[in-house]
Amino acid sequence: MIKKIMFAAAALIILVISVSASPIVESVESSREHYIEPTASEPEVLELSASFDGSGTPDDPYLISSTEDMNKLANLVNNGNMLYSGKSYKLTTDLDFSDTNMIPIGNSEDTPFMGDFDGDGYAVKNVTITASGSNATQALCVGMFPYCVNATIKNLFVINLDITAQSDYTVYAGGICAYFNTDSNEKDYYIENCSVNAKMNISSKLRSIVGGIVGNIDNKTTNEIKVSVLNNTADVDIFSSARSNQYVGGIIGLVDQKKLTYPVQNCFTQGSIELDLLCEFCAGGIVGGIIGTDSGVTESETRFDFDNCFTLCDIFYTGTPKSKRYYISALVGRSSSEGTTGNLYYADDITLSPSSAVSVQAVSGTPVERSTLLSREFLENNMKFDFDKTWTVKNEMPTLKIRKPMVMSAYVSGEQIILNISNPSPSYLFAAGYADDGRMINCIRSFATGATSTFPLSAFDGASTIKIMAFDTLYNIHPACEAAVTGI
Repeated sequence: MIKKIMFAAAALIILVISVSASPIVESVESSREHYIEPTASEPEVLELSASFDGSGTPDDPYLISSTEDMNKLANLVNNGNMLYSGKSYKLTTDLDFSDTNMIPIGNSEDTPFMGDFDGDGYAVKNVTITASGSNATQALCVGMFPYCVNATIKNLFVINLDITAQSDYTVYAGGICAYFNTDSNEKDYYIENCSVNAKMNISSKLRSIVGGIVGNIDNKTTNEIKVSVLNNTADVDIFSSARSNQYVGGIIGLVDQKKLTYPVQNCFTQGSIELDLLCEFCAGGIVGGIIGTDSGVTESETRFDFDNCFTLCDIFYTGTPKSKRYYISALVGRSSSEGTTGNLYYADDITLSPSSAVSVQAVSGTPVERSTLLSREFLENNMKFDFDKTWTVKNEMPTLKIRKPMVMSAYVSGEQIILNISNPSPSYLFAAGYADDGRMINCIRSFATGATSTFPLSAFDGASTIKIMAFDTLYNIHPACEAAVTGI
């Protein structure tokens, strides 16, 4: 008689025992149904007298523990409550917006998000944002954080984000932030250790600026300010249409204005970027364009240090070009800044099409065979990816280690142990049965079969404890916790 079953979590799995847990799909279908008439949803307006656990300091941040907390924060910021400006926030769990609308945080230039947001390795999932605009004096900004000023965002995973936006004027869109602005040099600002999985469909009658992580980075002062974009990944399906100009990048759409230092390091992208041919455009697998001038500041006063990045992102457009002002490159579509570049690569089988009609810029990187590019050896030796502290390998792709474990639940049904595993799932499972005296009775390896895997209960006859461990493709195990199912 088996008395209990023990589970050891590993790779990207946490143990929360819930026999009725259902798997969450965390992928974006590559669909090209281009929306023309999005309709804006009207999320519920919550009370403004919100309170959070914590005190909002860097050492004791406000804790965001539910979708309700996230929307409370949005309402506080969007209504101009300055008590929550410049504060620190931290997620304490994954947030799933499948059954409710997420209210974007910082919905106007007058009420931006001004704070430090730490995802702590958790994910915001299944967010749908639709918006339309006809304001000639203010651009439409669309993202989880539409407007950010003097902000930092780190350790955040965004999974299954769907953005649809249309405007008669300018649209900024970003998987995390649409418009990232700085007006103070009191500290350095950054977007770091973030991962976005998103589909974006952007249509504008003027300009569109779109990035998988951030749409536009800007500096409203003549002070020298540093904005770092480090250790970020984006898996995107972007369609952009505009009639004046477009800047579209897998990580950043446009670096605009001057007197800024931009280190962009250890980032990579995959997916696809598609553009129409109504206007000039700049598109790159990492950055769309690095351009712009401001009063008395020349383009050379922006320093863009860009290295240890790679892309698997396809970039293409259709139709007949209406001018020669088209800039497509594997890494950066167009750049007019000073700075350094190095260790930039792209898979040699990506699509840059039609190549005969584009102006390819200098920051294009070096083509490498895909399997070589994705190997741990190449990433460590050629691009300085830190696999001791920051990166691991999951499903043959580099993955940020800070991702908090997901959920594995189990129950016995008939003669089988049934495992429900939320994505991202492990590659291998090992089940070991132990007698009361600690002696191992049997050990079975199984390939993980997606959201559900099974083990035969009969294989562990005589065992009092069964421990199940999960491994990634390299047989790395990182136990997170243990839990028991009793009453079996």
